This record gives sequence, structure tokens and C-alpha cells, in this order.
Amino acid sequence: MNDNGQPINPDNELIAVGRIRKPFGLRGQCYIDTFGQTVASFKVPVTVMLGMDTVNVVPEVLSFIKSTPKGYLCGFAGYDSVDKADALRSRYIFVNRNRIPILRENQYFTFELEGMNVISVPGNEPVGIVKNVEIFPTVDALNVVRPDATTVYVSINDTIIEKIDRETRCITVYKTAIEQLL
Repeated sequence: MNDNGQPINPDNELIAVGRIRKPFGLRGQCYIDTFGQTVASFKVPVTVMLGMDTVNVVPEVLSFIKSTPKGYLCGFAGYDSVDKADALRSRYIFVNRNRIPILRENQYFTFELEGMNVISVPGNEPVGIVKNVEIFPTVDALNVVRPDATTVYVSINDTIIEKIDRETRCITVYKTAIEQLL
């Protein structure tokens, strides 16, 4: 698992799209934390995989989903009480990679950024490697492990990041912006 609590899956076959939180109400519904917008695109009922990691998963039917001010509220077939729903707490919701929506140019999933090299320009100096992406209330940030094993958070915005290259797995950041962070 990465430090953001999301499972790491090297072959990217199953992708975590959410994590089940606490039950709500008496009918077995649960709140979930979502990773991106994939959950919003689900048409229920839909079969997803639930588990603590990508190795130990079981298929379950997501039968109800609703967006609320507190996040998404969902229900799973056969989990119709608080006790049954509580058994799902902290489980990840996985889908096959091919079920994830295709993004427009200059949009990225967090799992795509993990492990990318970060270099600064001008000079092509190594900054580090993206450990994970942190989702903060006001900004998303790359958690970058520097060559000396320290970390730096790099905000994901155009004033700091020059380019994200999927093919070379490299993120180019402006040297002046990085110098201000260090």
C-alpha cells in the first residue's frame, strides 16, 4: 500500500476506485471515499471487486449509489443491515482497468503518476520519484521522495509542473518553483 492508503498493483489489472467507510442508517448502506470520478459513472447494479488488496478480492454487486454532501452513499446486494455493512468497512472497491473512463489530454489517474521520475528544468536535475498522490481539500499534490530520502510535496498545477509525459514516465517541474519548496 502507498502512504495514501491506496493499494499498489504493479500490473494495473485491478484499480482501486474507492474505499468503504462506515455504515449509515439501518438498511446496510455505507459511505465511501472515491478515488477519481469512476464511481460516479457506475450504472447500478454493477459487479465490483472488494478487498483489502488486489490479491484477496471477492465480487460483490453494488446495487445502490447516491451522491450526498458527505460523499457517495452506496449499498451492496445482500448487505441489508448495519452489522452486515460494517463487515465491509475499510475494504477497497476495485474494477478492471478497462472499465475506467478514458481521460482527455492532460488528465491523469493518480496510479499513473506513482513511480514517475520528477526532474526540474532548466538543467534536467533529478528531484525524485513520485511515491503517491495526496488529495488535500484545496490541492492535489505529488509526494516526491528525493534522492536523499526526504520528501517534498509538489502541487499539481501549471505554475509548478511543466509537463507530464506518460511515455517516458517523467514529470518535468520548474526549477524556480521547486527551489521555493525546498
